[in-house]
Amino acid sequence: KFIINVFNELYKKNHKYEMFLFGIDGESLDSVKNQIKQLKLEDKIHYMGTKGNIQDYIQAMDIMLLPSLYEGFPISVIEWTINGLPCILSDTITRDINILGNIKYLPIDKGVKLWVNELLNVQIDIGQRDITNIEKILTKAGFNIKSNAAKLKSIYFNLYKKRKN
Repeated sequence: KFIINVFNELYKKNHKYEMFLFGIDGESLDSVKNQIKQLKLEDKIHYMGTKGNIQDYIQAMDIMLLPSLYEGFPISVIEWTINGLPCILSDTITRDINILGNIKYLPIDKGVKLWVNELLNVQIDIGQRDITNIEKILTKAGFNIKSNAAKLKSIYFNLYKKRKN
């Protein structure tokens, strides 16, 4: 409900925004859909469900939001950041995912206006989506599948050699 309230206030200030919601289901979905209908935002907030081709959607996005009360290590945020998207997350989410420095952390308990103001001040930089630069940063941060696979292979090989001896 918080993210819908953020969007509602943002939309009042600037009608160019649209929002796409992914992954909500069950009772939460019914509640969110009712809230969207009451605010008359059905044409501006699009419920997308769960998608297998999320990468295609991420490429069309400008900003990602995750106002969450409880979150472990959200892989979805890694996907967003490696695509160069600026992200605004609640301050309850780990800083370990801020690999590219494109995440802003905000408290939920300070209210909707803080989030709206931050959204209005986000600078969209297409240059942040340069995959060559992002790959270098990810590798340095330990998020490269090839180097991690090689490390894991080495660990298993060394364990096997020790066990054999």
